[in-house]
Amino acid sequence: MAFATGVNDQGDVVGGSRLPNNQIHAFLIPHGGTMKDLGVLPGGVSSQATGINNQGQIVGFATTAAGPNHGFTWKNGVMTDLGTLGGTFSQANGVNKNGKVAGFSHTPPS
Repeated sequence: MAFATGVNDQGDVVGGSRLPNNQIHAFLIPHGGTMKDLGVLPGGVSSQATGINNQGQIVGFATTAAGPNHGFTWKNGVMTDLGTLGGTFSQANGVNKNGKVAGFSHTPPS
């Protein structure tokens, strides 16, 4: 099972795909290409892509070694943890042509 969550003007598609072990990994299908597993953050077990810009920068969320999801960016084979705003989890939902990321983050109580 796979599901698409984003597409750019070149027709590159991103989303999540269930693996045989029932974990979900973020994927990229470049226009005219085959599905590529984007992997996970260090110590994590699952990921999901949510958006892609025309420059090929991908965003989404992935579990961490500690467990909660963190937003990520992915470019040229490198997944980068975006961290949080001091809370336990975050999620990246979209990315513009300049690489600016939109999403949300849990914040600690004040």
